[in-house]
Amino acid sequence: MLAMLNFIHTFQTIPFEGIEMIAWQIPQAALCFFALMMAILSLWIKRSPWIWGSFLLISLSIGFAVHLINLTAIGAIVALFFLHGILKANVNGIWRFLLFSLVALLSIGLWLHLIPGFNSWKINSTIFLSLDKPFIGLFILAWKFPLHTWKEKRLFYLMILLAIGIAVAIAFIGLGLKIFSWDPKIPPHFWLLIPVNLLLISVSEEGFIRGFVQREIFRFFGEGKFLAAIGSIVLSALLFSLLYIPISSDFTYLSMIFIAGIFFAAIFHLTEAIESAILAHFFVSLVYTSLLIQ
Repeated sequence: MLAMLNFIHTFQTIPFEGIEMIAWQIPQAALCFFALMMAILSLWIKRSPWIWGSFLLISLSIGFAVHLINLTAIGAIVALFFLHGILKANVNGIWRFLLFSLVALLSIGLWLHLIPGFNSWKINSTIFLSLDKPFIGLFILAWKFPLHTWKEKRLFYLMILLAIGIAVAIAFIGLGLKIFSWDPKIPPHFWLLIPVNLLLISVSEEGFIRGFVQREIFRFFGEGKFLAAIGSIVLSALLFSLLYIPISSDFTYLSMIFIAGIFFAAIFHLTEAIESAILAHFFVSLVYTSLLIQ
């Protein structure tokens, strides 16, 4: 089953012990993640370091106060921020490869919850929220990444239609292969699924895999070349599927992740808009969590 189909895994990739907040800490923890989501959302409203940086500072300060992060975690976040900043400069050759490798390793560590200093917020026995993974996409998009505003209505209508089409296509592939069956339902905490899945999961994963890894591979192989496009799409989709191995090493499961990754990478390459991959990821998650079961 796709990781995104399981509501638990919408929030964290690898199950681990979370901390339970006492009554007075719950509003603070909620405000911590709300501020983080506002920092991400602000990139499409008015991308200004003063705006997203302020929300980020609020989020990290509260997270530190309620023990969701410590100084080690903050150090990892700051390091990732500066590494992305250096990569945005005109760095080429071996130095760019080394910087790319450092960013990739640090981001994968955050994705897989391997970097120490982060504690997940245990909302209940199945739902956890963690501050590490969202940063792997946030800084990529914040550092002058080409974003499209909601004012570009025709483009966004097209991206929404393509995203829905991809979600339907993947659903029928899974149904045709008898990997899934219909099971319409309203998932628990559906109200929380929407913003978290869109802003903390889809944005972070697509920002890193498509906005960073795929673009760097495309640049490495030679932008504009057909083989560069194919190589970047396939390799980024492969990495995407490999990062879900900790959830399950089942070949069918990973194959569906890979197929989804191919769709997400292809739509990003064709539209040259990261929003298309984010929306496709989001709609696939939404369809599977609400309509299907393995």
